Amino acid sequence: MLDLLQVHGADLAFILVLAVVVVALWIFVSVLWWRFTSPLRKLPGPPSGHWLHGNLDDVYEARRIMCLDEWAEQYGPAIRFGGFLNSPTLLTMDTRAIHHILAHHEAYQKSDYARRNLARVVGEGQ
Repeated sequence: MLDLLQVHGADLAFILVLAVVVVALWIFVSVLWWRFTSPLRKLPGPPSGHWLHGNLDDVYEARRIMCLDEWAEQYGPAIRFGGFLNSPTLLTMDTRAIHHILAHHEAYQKSDYARRNLARVVGEGQ
């Protein structure tokens, strides 16, 4: 009976490891697919700072907040920069684009994660 449990335990461990590998591979391929097929990749922007956090150090560093203005002067009003896992992230200072996004907010929904983080900065709203 113990031999049977050991065999089934080994099979179960193999299945669990295989499941973890498949899920990790799926996440990795999804991130790469987005990175290389995103229309944002065609926008100008600063070179990536890091493979994991892109340009987020520059964006979040308090004394470097002027980097956004510097990027706008150098690359124009619509900029692509690297976000988490260096995913392409849009920054626009084009007032027409901002108006369009705000007027058609149902087409530009934020994830729950982004909403929570934004609410910590600007408040819950109405």
